[in-house]
Amino acid sequence: MEVFRKCSQCKIEYPIINFHKNKSTKDGYHLLCKTCKKDYYLKNKDKLFPKLTCICGKIIYKYYLEKHFKTKYHKQNDDGIIKVWV
Repeated sequence: MEVFRKCSQCKIEYPIINFHKNKSTKDGYHLLCKTCKKDYYLKNKDKLFPKLTCICGKIIYKYYLEKHFKTKYHKQNDDGIIKVWV
């Protein structure tokens, strides 16, 4: 017997395999179906994952900024100023 669940955004009933798992909900599945969740992330990608332009010219996600500064392209001097290797 296949279990169905209604998506809270599109209001369509789908089999439970069309929902991501989520431990914080009562039944263990996300409220949005996979399609609606994907559309949400694509529409709000700039807000959820902001990008920055580094002093070296690379465009990186804000989340990875600290990790990026530890790469071979950057060197931090005693004053805490980050310089770019050329």
